[in-house]
Formats: sequence, structure tokens, C-alpha cells
Amino acid sequence: NKVLAGLRDPEDRLVFALARYGGLRVGSEIRTLYWRDVELDTWLMRLRATKTDSMRVCPVFVELQPYFLALAPGSPDEPVCPRFCRGTDVAFRNRLIKTLDRLDVAIWPDLMLNCRRSRATEIVERWGARAESDWIGHGADISHRHYQMTLQEKIDEATGRGCKDGAD
Repeated sequence: NKVLAGLRDPEDRLVFALARYGGLRVGSEIRTLYWRDVELDTWLMRLRATKTDSMRVCPVFVELQPYFLALAPGSPDEPVCPRFCRGTDVAFRNRLIKTLDRLDVAIWPDLMLNCRRSRATEIVERWGARAESDWIGHGADISHRHYQMTLQEKIDEATGRGCKDGAD
């Protein structure tokens, strides 16, 4: 949330939010997201996975909605993030790193991929493995091997560090 608040451009905020709260692949899936794919009345979006040449429908999660609403919807044939589409992944990453430096936030490993991993883990925790596979766009085996993480709060709970008195 600190990073999102620190990004000055509404489009950059949406790109980062799509990675963090939508679990989108930064680059390919954001570049192929057009306004015709986003249904603001039902809060659903259709995503193209260029890697697998497939389509999936994903919720526009509550956490994402303000970032969509901050942009004026363009014509159906316009990309949702046109400046991002005209630029490179490296250009966005450089803007993000400058923001992290300005905010005194440490750069974490696999910057954008870990945003996707965090969302995949949250979806499994909250809505289950089937929803995660459908919405993030990979099989359960890939998710388990490469995306799902054991959250620190789970470790704290298991060791009793998550409770004030050591027991529930």
C-alpha cells in the first residue's frame, strides 16, 4: 500500500496494482488488456495469456477497483494502460525502483513476479486452489511448485508467536 500510494502516476498505480492485487503477468497480460475486456458493471475482466494462447475471466478484486476508477475508461479498442504499452518493462521497473528509493522501501527479489506470487498465495488461502488456477492462469502443480508461499503469519500462528499469551 505504501508503494501504491507513492506512485505518482495513476496508470503506474494501476499497473502495479494489477500485478499485486490482480496477479497479472507484468508485460504480456497488462499489454493485452483493453477497455473492452474490463466490465466495470460486473467487475470482471478477460485476460489473454500470450504464453499459453488462452483466455480467462478474473474478478476485478475489490483492492483493484479504485485504481480502475481513477482512470477515465477509453474506447473499447484502447489499451487500459497505453503509456505502459508504449514503453518497456524496464522503463516501468526503473520508475518503480525510483519510487521505492524515494519511499525508502527495500527492493525485494523478483520484484514483479513476487507480487504475482503474493496474490496467488492469498487467493488459495481465501478462495481455494481451483479459484487460484482459474484466476491466475496456471495449473495447481505449477502453482504449488512456483507460486504458493507459506505466509509468515501462518508460521507465527504455528509457533505460538501469533498469539499474545501463546495459546488460542
